[in-house]
Amino acid sequence: MYRTSKIMEKIGTFFIIIFVIFNLSHAEEGSVSINTKIDTTLATIGDQIHFSITLNYPEKTKFQLPEFKEVLGKFILLNQEFSKPQKTDFGFTKDINLTITVFDTGKIEIPAIPINAISVIDTNEIL
Repeated sequence: MYRTSKIMEKIGTFFIIIFVIFNLSHAEEGSVSINTKIDTTLATIGDQIHFSITLNYPEKTKFQLPEFKEVLGKFILLNQEFSKPQKTDFGFTKDINLTITVFDTGKIEIPAIPINAISVIDTNEIL
Protein backbone atom coordinates (compact mmCIF):
# COMPACT_ATOMS: atom_id res chain seq x y z
CA MET A 1 0.00 0.00 0.00
CA TYR A 2 2.80 2.38 0.92
CA ARG A 3 4.59 1.62 -2.36
CA THR A 4 1.41 2.28 -4.40
CA SER A 5 0.96 5.59 -2.59
CA LYS A 6 4.53 6.67 -3.46
CA ILE A 7 4.01 5.69 -7.12
CA MET A 8 0.74 7.65 -7.28
CA GLU A 9 2.47 10.62 -5.66
CA LYS A 10 5.22 10.50 -8.29
CA ILE A 11 2.67 10.19 -11.11
CA GLY A 12 0.72 13.13 -9.66
CA THR A 13 3.91 15.19 -9.42
CA PHE A 14 4.79 14.24 -13.01
CA PHE A 15 1.41 15.44 -14.32
CA ILE A 16 1.68 18.69 -12.36
CA ILE A 17 5.12 19.31 -13.88
CA ILE A 18 3.78 18.59 -17.39
CA PHE A 19 0.81 20.91 -16.75
CA VAL A 20 3.09 23.74 -15.57
CA ILE A 21 5.44 23.28 -18.54
CA PHE A 22 2.46 23.27 -20.93
CA ASN A 23 1.06 26.45 -19.40
CA LEU A 24 4.44 28.19 -19.46
CA SER A 25 4.94 27.28 -23.10
CA HIS A 26 1.58 28.86 -23.93
CA ALA A 27 1.91 31.83 -21.59
CA GLU A 28 3.07 34.00 -24.45
CA GLU A 29 0.17 33.20 -26.74
CA GLY A 30 -0.59 36.93 -27.00
CA SER A 31 2.92 37.81 -28.12
CA VAL A 32 4.50 38.19 -31.51
CA SER A 33 7.16 35.81 -32.81
CA ILE A 34 9.14 36.04 -36.01
CA ASN A 35 10.92 32.97 -37.34
CA THR A 36 13.17 32.69 -40.37
CA LYS A 37 14.25 29.72 -42.43
CA ILE A 38 16.64 29.35 -45.34
CA ASP A 39 16.81 26.25 -47.52
CA THR A 40 20.60 26.16 -47.73
CA THR A 41 23.66 27.62 -46.11
CA LEU A 42 25.93 26.84 -49.04
CA ALA A 43 25.24 28.13 -52.54
CA THR A 44 27.17 28.64 -55.72
CA ILE A 45 26.94 31.70 -57.92
CA GLY A 46 23.47 32.07 -59.42
CA ASP A 47 21.72 29.44 -57.25
CA GLN A 48 18.18 30.26 -56.17
CA ILE A 49 17.92 30.44 -52.39
CA HIS A 50 14.54 30.25 -50.68
CA PHE A 51 14.28 32.41 -47.58
CA SER A 52 11.07 32.45 -45.55
CA ILE A 53 9.86 34.64 -42.71
CA THR A 54 6.97 33.41 -40.56
CA LEU A 55 5.03 35.90 -38.47
CA ASN A 56 2.96 34.57 -35.53
CA TYR A 57 0.83 37.19 -33.86
CA PRO A 58 -2.33 37.87 -31.86
CA GLU A 59 -5.48 39.29 -33.34
CA LYS A 60 -5.51 43.08 -33.89
CA THR A 61 -1.84 43.27 -34.79
CA LYS A 62 -0.51 44.94 -37.91
CA PHE A 63 3.01 44.95 -39.27
CA GLN A 64 5.25 47.59 -40.75
CA LEU A 65 7.28 45.70 -43.32
CA PRO A 66 10.05 47.12 -45.43
CA GLU A 67 9.55 47.36 -49.14
CA PHE A 68 11.60 44.53 -50.58
CA LYS A 69 13.52 45.96 -53.52
CA GLU A 70 15.45 44.25 -56.28
CA VAL A 71 18.59 44.20 -54.15
CA LEU A 72 18.72 42.86 -50.60
CA GLY A 73 22.26 43.48 -49.40
CA LYS A 74 24.48 41.56 -51.84
CA PHE A 75 21.52 39.39 -52.89
CA ILE A 76 19.24 39.94 -55.84
CA LEU A 77 15.54 39.44 -55.14
CA LEU A 78 13.99 37.18 -57.78
CA ASN A 79 10.53 36.67 -56.30
CA GLN A 80 8.47 37.53 -53.24
CA GLU A 81 5.21 35.99 -52.04
CA PHE A 82 3.06 37.05 -49.10
CA SER A 83 0.58 34.47 -47.81
CA LYS A 84 -2.83 35.42 -46.50
CA PRO A 85 -3.10 35.32 -42.71
CA GLN A 86 -4.13 31.90 -41.38
CA LYS A 87 -6.07 31.55 -38.11
CA THR A 88 -4.33 29.48 -35.43
CA ASP A 89 -5.25 28.50 -31.87
CA PHE A 90 -3.29 31.47 -30.53
CA GLY A 91 -3.90 34.15 -33.17
CA PHE A 92 -2.67 34.25 -36.74
CA THR A 93 0.30 33.23 -38.84
CA LYS A 94 1.54 34.70 -42.10
CA ASP A 95 4.47 33.72 -44.33
CA ILE A 96 6.72 35.88 -46.45
CA ASN A 97 8.67 33.82 -48.98
CA LEU A 98 11.60 35.37 -50.79
CA THR A 99 13.59 33.79 -53.61
CA ILE A 100 17.04 35.36 -53.81
CA THR A 101 20.28 34.74 -55.64
CA VAL A 102 23.82 35.99 -55.39
CA PHE A 103 26.55 36.60 -57.96
CA ASP A 104 29.32 37.30 -55.46
CA THR A 105 31.80 34.96 -53.84
CA GLY A 106 32.86 34.46 -50.26
CA LYS A 107 30.89 34.59 -47.03
CA ILE A 108 27.72 36.60 -47.55
CA GLU A 109 25.02 37.32 -44.96
CA ILE A 110 21.41 38.23 -45.46
CA PRO A 111 21.04 41.71 -43.97
CA ALA A 112 18.73 42.40 -41.04
CA ILE A 113 15.16 43.06 -42.11
CA PRO A 114 13.34 45.53 -39.82
CA ILE A 115 9.80 44.35 -39.01
CA ASN A 116 7.63 46.22 -36.51
CA ALA A 117 4.48 44.71 -34.99
CA ILE A 118 1.98 47.31 -33.82
CA SER A 119 -1.16 46.84 -31.76
CA VAL A 120 -4.24 48.11 -33.62
CA ILE A 121 -5.80 48.93 -30.25
CA ASP A 122 -2.90 51.17 -29.21
CA THR A 123 -0.95 52.36 -32.26
CA ASN A 124 1.78 53.78 -30.01
CA GLU A 125 2.58 50.31 -28.64
CA ILE A 126 5.20 48.42 -30.60
CA LEU A 127 4.90 44.74 -29.72
